[in-house]
Amino acid sequence: MLTHLLRPGVAAYEPPARTLGETILSLAAVSPVRTDVPTSMSNTDTPSGTGVDRGALERYLEEQFGPAESFEATEQDGGSSNRTVFVAWGERELVLRCAPEHDRVPYLLHDVLGEYEMLTALTGTAVPVPQPVASCADTSVLGVPFYLMDRVGGEILGGEEPARFATPGRRQRVGELVIDTLASLHTVEYDSSEVRAVPEGTTAEAVEAHVRNLEDALGTTGRDLGRALEVGEWLREHVPEPPARTLVHGDYKPDNTMMAPSEIPQVAAVLDWEMAGAGNPRADLGWLLNYWSEAADPDPIPPEFEERYGDHELYGTVTEYTREDSTFMAHPSYPSRAELVDRYERRTGIEYRHDRFYRALGLFKLTAICERFYEAYLETPGTAKDTYPMMELIPPVLAERAALVVDGEARL
Repeated sequence: MLTHLLRPGVAAYEPPARTLGETILSLAAVSPVRTDVPTSMSNTDTPSGTGVDRGALERYLEEQFGPAESFEATEQDGGSSNRTVFVAWGERELVLRCAPEHDRVPYLLHDVLGEYEMLTALTGTAVPVPQPVASCADTSVLGVPFYLMDRVGGEILGGEEPARFATPGRRQRVGELVIDTLASLHTVEYDSSEVRAVPEGTTAEAVEAHVRNLEDALGTTGRDLGRALEVGEWLREHVPEPPARTLVHGDYKPDNTMMAPSEIPQVAAVLDWEMAGAGNPRADLGWLLNYWSEAADPDPIPPEFEERYGDHELYGTVTEYTREDSTFMAHPSYPSRAELVDRYERRTGIEYRHDRFYRALGLFKLTAICERFYEAYLETPGTAKDTYPMMELIPPVLAERAALVVDGEARL
């Protein structure tokens, strides 16, 4: 993975240059991105098409922080369902977050003000987050609501293992930090009247939302994803009683975790809170476990997939990613999924039940999202992101992974 190891002492919220796998399996930018416009905003240019008015942003910043000798803003490509703009206002390093111009996956959350409120609620708790600075609900300023936060220095945990962590003790500590951070989030005391519910609603409502989303996308793409639909029906028939709600992240995984640039593992910040709120902690944990590989995991590429897509120009790329990307935690020095669960239960007092359901639910949700991406490619190939053509192959692979979980072949 091409990581961004930032110089110590510099505040940064730094979406990494993602690998193919991270780009596909993150809840990535859900709107097609234009490639014919600049993303870097200099002191003299006002870019068209980026959706961020440089002059208006400069006036807002001056009102908030006073005049600055220099101003730079650079929009980042491919990171999240909301847009990210790096801002340098004099010596101050900030990040602006605002909604995309087009919503491709309707039920995903673009409520950046809710994200700001979540960061505010978590500031000062055991959960490391970027410091929120200011928010603006007035759409006359930039055309959409937005907020600003400080940048946080560090390196995204994803793709390849950071070389400085390649010892048994540090590998163990990385796994402990990842699960302890989630446990800390799930045990934060909060006022339910001040925290939004997760956008997908209850667990049963979430299943229906994901099934409808996939069916709607298939209505456009016109292809048969029978394996995925079978998983959807299984989920409908096996919705468990949920535990008491806690604060949840909604997209918690290694590459939304920023490690400090120190030799000793330390979490600098957890990023991308657009799906966060009060929700089902077991779903949050199940989502993470899908990103925690083990050496004994079954091959998710079935013979039928090779027979159908073996001649596809992207077959080799997709199968290599599926089998090898972000699998460093499969090293025996890292905690296993079962060990993560055991540590989580001891730290939270929350029993992780219905593992097959929650891991399958996360993979099914990803299947639906990626089919939406493929739909976007078919409808607007000229403006779709460069990863979208690969979505012809990704949903069948994700559906197979979900089916392996349902069938008990991908064990905890």
